[in-house]
Order: sequence, then C-alpha cells, then structure tokens
Amino acid sequence: MKKLILISISVIVFFVVFVLVILFLFPIKYRHQVEYFSEKYGLSESLVASVINIESRYDKKAISEVGAKGLMQIMDSTADECIRKLGIAETWDIFDVEDNMEVGCFYLKYLLDIFEGNVINALCAYNWGLGNVRSWIDAGNCDVAGNITNIPVNETANYIKKYKVCYWVYSKIYNYNVEA
Repeated sequence: MKKLILISISVIVFFVVFVLVILFLFPIKYRHQVEYFSEKYGLSESLVASVINIESRYDKKAISEVGAKGLMQIMDSTADECIRKLGIAETWDIFDVEDNMEVGCFYLKYLLDIFEGNVINALCAYNWGLGNVRSWIDAGNCDVAGNITNIPVNETANYIKKYKVCYWVYSKIYNYNVEA
C-alpha cells in the first residue's frame, strides 16, 4: 500500500512538472490574435504560434541583436516593405501586438507563396533572408521535392528544429489549428 501511494505521488509530481515545463517553454498568449491573423492570411495557427515562440517567446517588446523587433521579430526594412504593400497608415507601431502580427503573418504568407507552400524553405527565409535561401537552393541544397536538405547556417538549422518541436506542442497539446 505504501509503495502504491509513493508511485501515485510520483506520477502526480511528474505530471505537474511536465505541465509547468510545457507552459514555461511554450507560452500561450494572444490566442485571439493568432487565430485572427492565421485565418486572415491562410496560415496554420500552429505555424504562427511556433514562429512567435521561436522569435520572441511572446515578448512584444523584444529586440534582437540584429535589430528585429516585436513578437514576430520584424526587421525595419521588412516592415517598411510590408507596410507599403499592405497600405497601413503611418500610425503603425512595430511593438503593437496586432500591428506586428499583421506584418509578420503577411510576410510569412508572402514567403510561403514564393516557395509554393514549402514551410521549411519559407521559415529558412524568414530566419536568414530570402536571398540567402534562394542561393542555397540554386547551389543544389534541396531534395527532389524542393526541401532544403543541407542548411549551411547553424542558426537556421536550429530554427527549423525548434519549429518542429513548437509545432508539435502547439498542435497536439494546445490544439491549435494545423490547417491553413
């Protein structure tokens, strides 16, 4: 009986620790905005939630070492181009949750369109730049399906690994939409 109680307590402690670790590593903030902008741009919610987690860990005031800003870590030059294409008013604020997600999701959709829906190639471009990814593809770093197979930049290779874990958590544990 004493052994059964210890096993039961151990299982409960394990479950609580597991849940706390998941909540810490994979926050769920701004779910309404994730749903809204995912639908608006035909993206999966799991994709958008994963990109936000990888880019900023849901910190709307985040600024990277290279100057990317906000939830989805948008570079000023990318923001300027997207704002122009979207026709967004001058009151746009890169640190505003909805403004940042609007531009980030628009840009992510743009990259997915360029790469004909290939999520891995689009995410590589989101992380390391469209020109760089095009040069990787031109150098033959792809399989027959067009997937980049040899990512020459460790940061981007790790980005893709993180994406796969995040995507699984947001789709399987948090039940975010996986369909665009």
